[in-house]
Amino acid sequence: MRLTQIIDQLYWMTKFGKPSRKIRSEILFANPHLIDEPIFFLSTGRCGTEWFTHALKKVKHAVVFHDPTPNLSVQNKFMYNIHQEAGHTPLETAKQIFFAGREQHLRHAYKSKKRYIETNNHITFFAYSLAELFPTAKFIHLYRHPGEFVTSGINRGWFQTNEAATEKIISPTSNNHWENFSSVGKISWVWNETNQFIEDFKQTYPNRSFSFDFSKRDVGELLNLFQFLNIEKSKEELEKALSVKKNPQIEKHFPSYDNWNDEDKNNLMSICEQLSSLYQFKL
Repeated sequence: MRLTQIIDQLYWMTKFGKPSRKIRSEILFANPHLIDEPIFFLSTGRCGTEWFTHALKKVKHAVVFHDPTPNLSVQNKFMYNIHQEAGHTPLETAKQIFFAGREQHLRHAYKSKKRYIETNNHITFFAYSLAELFPTAKFIHLYRHPGEFVTSGINRGWFQTNEAATEKIISPTSNNHWENFSSVGKISWVWNETNQFIEDFKQTYPNRSFSFDFSKRDVGELLNLFQFLNIEKSKEELEKALSVKKNPQIEKHFPSYDNWNDEDKNNLMSICEQLSSLYQFKL
């Protein structure tokens, strides 16, 4: 056995533990339903995914990934674009892309009899394909107040100087006003477009989806969420976990939503008002 193969085996063993069964990649590719009850989080990002990652890492017989390699961010944008153009997600295209990025993760989850969980927001626009590929998969829709999300995005330089902005979805070229949008307008549009996509998905798979408002962090709803996932968590555990902040914004040059000027608030409202009303957010 080559040294590179030994290193590779050791890497996956540290992630998943010692395997208890075998499966070839081509068998899993042809039979993705063998992955039992995986969990996929759908979101814009910046809304509690890392908190859930830490909370779920303590779950026995499960393995959770927040930022796996590759993170599929560019491919996620590609899936959004083709979904917009075709009106649906081509299953075979999505399957080829997703397995190219997650083949080893899924194979080792099967081999070690671990439940696969991914909180990574860069798989959101794969949702329809994931639901078809994994018939027992469950989906968690995470969201937060659009003002908080936009503030976080601006403080991270989205659509300004941050290279990661090139991985964000953008309004179709038919929208001639996109280049004239302010940063507030662009990030508001990302919040609205992403959450609307997830809302449409949930209409198609209502019994396999659960929505959670991370702005409120309600312990009762959190207990319901874990019950939906068939994961045992006590109220005391969750209350203690909620007291710990994960991945907080460090640099804060843009003010919190309550301190925005009227122009920025009206800008956000013009884009996000309908969904914000559905989520009972005050704008």
